[in-house]
Amino acid sequence: MKKESNDFIDLLAARAHPQTTYVCPFNPEHWFQGAYRTIQREVAKGTFPAADKMACQNQIFDALPKLTAKNYDASVKELIEYLAKNFPITIGQSQKLVNIILKYYACLYYSGRDPAWALRNTWVADIHPVQHVPIDSIVLFGLCRSAPAACATFVTASARFAFIKISNRFAWNYNASIYDPLSPTGKGSSVPWSGITNYDVYFHLQIIIRTLATKQGISPLLYEMRYLWAPA
Repeated sequence: MKKESNDFIDLLAARAHPQTTYVCPFNPEHWFQGAYRTIQREVAKGTFPAADKMACQNQIFDALPKLTAKNYDASVKELIEYLAKNFPITIGQSQKLVNIILKYYACLYYSGRDPAWALRNTWVADIHPVQHVPIDSIVLFGLCRSAPAACATFVTASARFAFIKISNRFAWNYNASIYDPLSPTGKGSSVPWSGITNYDVYFHLQIIIRTLATKQGISPLLYEMRYLWAPA
C-alpha cells in the first residue's frame, strides 16, 4: 500500500485548482471538500446548504474512528443510510463521500508521511482488510473488465477518449450504469453510480470487489488502486 498511497497523495496534490486535494496533513474540512467535489455535479444546486454540509462532515468524522473490523459492514451501512436519509444525497453519493474519506485515511496511514498521526489512528489498519472502495464510473468500468461474468446483466460500462473542456485536454471519459434488480417495480432499472438508492445494490458491488481482492491475496482497497481506478 505504501507506493500506491504515495502515488495517490501526489496525484491529488498536483491537480489544478480547484481540484487540488491535500491528503497530508490531516484536515477534516479540506478532506470533506475534496470528497464532496467528487459528487457535487450530481447534487442539485442550492439544495445542500453550508450548515448542512458541516453537519454531514461532522457526522462522518465522528463515526469513522469508531469503526472496527468486527462491526465494519453494519456500521458503514448505518452511516451511509443515515446520510442519505438526512441530507439531500442518494445512497450512491453517500457511499462516495464516506469511502473517499476512508481512502484518504488509508493513504495517509500507509504513506508513512505522518508517523505520529498514524500511531493515533491504528483503527485504520484494523479495518483495512474489509474496507469498502469508492464506487464511481471509473471503478465500474474497471470492474467490468476484471469480472465480466460477475458484472453481466448487473453493470454496463464504456469509455471514450474525448476532449474535456473543463480541463482543456483530451482524457478518457467513462460512463457506467448499474441494473437494480430490487427496484420497486420488480423489473429493475439502470442508474449511474450516483443514482443508487438501494444499499443492497451498492453492497453487491463491494462483494464482487472483495472476491476479486481475495483471489489476489490483497485488500479490496489495494485491489481498487491497482486494478480498478485510473486517474481521470
